[in-house]
Amino acid sequence: EYCMTETTLDLGAAITIRNIQPIYSQLANHLQQTTPFIIDASKLTKVDTAGAQLLFLLHQTCIKRSLNVTWLPADKEICKQLALLAITIPPLIGSV
Repeated sequence: EYCMTETTLDLGAAITIRNIQPIYSQLANHLQQTTPFIIDASKLTKVDTAGAQLLFLLHQTCIKRSLNVTWLPADKEICKQLALLAITIPPLIGSV
């Protein structure tokens, strides 16, 4: 069941080398917690290589630490951008 205490981490519209620092800090903060949280990638329209690597690292960390994370899948466009970079993040793709 859905409980309102879950934190939602909004990835915003773009993760690029220009804005990656604050996003990274926010992520690092969330990854310290053991409480369930939601990663909202639904508004993303642009990721560059740095952004894609950050997303991949996030995904790997969640698996490694068995964190209780729900991904709100990204747009097909983002999935294409990631595919071009040969980065696969299954929960980000959702059911395309």
